[in-house]
Amino acid sequence: MLKVLRIKNFALIDELELEFGGGFNVFTGETGAGKSIIVEALGFVLGEKMGTDIIAEGKNFAEVCGVFSAPFSERQRLEMRRMIFKNGKGKFYLNSKPVALSTLRQTGDALVDFHGQNEHQSLLCPQIPRKLLDSYAGIENAVKNFAVLFERRRQMTSRLDFLKRSSSEKERQLDFYRFQLEELEESSLREGEEEELEEMFPKLKNADKIISNGSEIYKTLYSADFSALNTLAEAAKKLSFLSEIDAFFVPLSEDLKQAKLLAEEVAFGVRDYIDKMDVDPARIESCTGRLNAIRMLKKKYGKNVKELLEFIPQLKEKINDLQNMESNIEDVEKDIKRLGSLMWEQGQELHLRRKKAAEKLSSEICAEAKKLGFKKLAFEVKVEFNEDILNSWGMDEVDFMFSANPDRRMRPLKTVASGGEMSRIMLAIKTVFARADRVPVLVFDEVDTGVTSAVGRLIGEKFLFLSNRKQILCITHLPQLASFAKTHFHVEKSVLKGKTRVSVKKLDNGERKREIATMLGGKDKSSRLALKHAEEMILEAARNPGGAR
Repeated sequence: MLKVLRIKNFALIDELELEFGGGFNVFTGETGAGKSIIVEALGFVLGEKMGTDIIAEGKNFAEVCGVFSAPFSERQRLEMRRMIFKNGKGKFYLNSKPVALSTLRQTGDALVDFHGQNEHQSLLCPQIPRKLLDSYAGIENAVKNFAVLFERRRQMTSRLDFLKRSSSEKERQLDFYRFQLEELEESSLREGEEEELEEMFPKLKNADKIISNGSEIYKTLYSADFSALNTLAEAAKKLSFLSEIDAFFVPLSEDLKQAKLLAEEVAFGVRDYIDKMDVDPARIESCTGRLNAIRMLKKKYGKNVKELLEFIPQLKEKINDLQNMESNIEDVEKDIKRLGSLMWEQGQELHLRRKKAAEKLSSEICAEAKKLGFKKLAFEVKVEFNEDILNSWGMDEVDFMFSANPDRRMRPLKTVASGGEMSRIMLAIKTVFARADRVPVLVFDEVDTGVTSAVGRLIGEKFLFLSNRKQILCITHLPQLASFAKTHFHVEKSVLKGKTRVSVKKLDNGERKREIATMLGGKDKSSRLALKHAEEMILEAARNPGGAR
């Protein structure tokens, strides 16, 4: 679970440390108070892509640190930290060790699952129902295997189209491929050559300057009549004499001896380097010509030398295919037929497994949705086999069918459900999947938007139930939902000396009661009626059997 979140210079937050409780945590506050900034900060440290605009005004960096208890042991600590600077560069740490952003992201995916205000809109995407069903059925690997067959068959079909070109086209293609192959083979490319030439070229081009300046350096340090080294040697003798008289000069004498040795190394190093310099103009011309030739080949055939070298065997295969067209056509047709048979068998198997899982998933989602205020709900995960829509995932069309009214037939969820209904269906799906997945923290950002207070209470009961297995972090405007929380934070925006800032406070029991009273719409935070109502809601939520309180 998430234990601590430390935020610094992030958006409207100067510095903040939050300690979370297990189970159900809730954030409340006025609209626009900055509650979503907390979720954004958590997403930032977990690897979500963000720009420098999240850095607080007037600051040079933003930093967020999240401390988790490791999923495999409450006693073990997992710390993730991320910084971003004004120049766009970032630093990423896992348990104080530098890591790549992708490592933070992978770790974050295993720790936290976000459900934002508009995430239910993902149900409108055609492939989401199918992906959710495949995950529930546990057939992702089988789908990946099918996708491999699909891609191989696609490649074979493309190759067959290529082979069936007319004989005149065949000869033209052969001439073209032979020309390309000859040009690439005659170039005698090797990997790493371009980098070596680009490193060598500036040295060759500026050889005269290197030799001229190098000679001056050597002369200054090591000339026969007068040199810096002679001066250093004289000074070293005098310091050695003084160090015998006064211990103060001992370290200075040693430093000067070291300086003399370093100066000698510089002088001899420069001399040896310029003695080996090649100022042959023909070599410069050769290097320039070779670089231009490589750049020309890259422009024609690939992005880099590695791709050019990989293109050679591809050209040989194309030439071989064209030269052996008739026999190759027959072989490829056999392969396509064999792959088609395998795909049909595996597609049928995927369909059967999806149908079986769909029945169970439909029942579970329907049961959870009814607990969220749907009285006459009809819901079905519909799976239809259609070989005409062959795709990388099989031959099934999967959709969520829905009706909230008993006199209306079920239609695709995406065409008939309102925003509030979609949000509750997504929450029902999350509840079903929470039983199986191992992600320990669920974050809900205002998923109660568009629902009534009665439904808000039902959502609170659902969160309380989920908090037996997961840690829940929730932003809400509904007091009915907030009353179920075990840990309550209040978010407030204020202006001090012309600067807008966001602050967060963990509420004690009394403060929590007053906050919920305010959310209920009481004009006076301390009005007895509002406080009594808030107290009753909190007590009733505490007695709810859905959670371990």
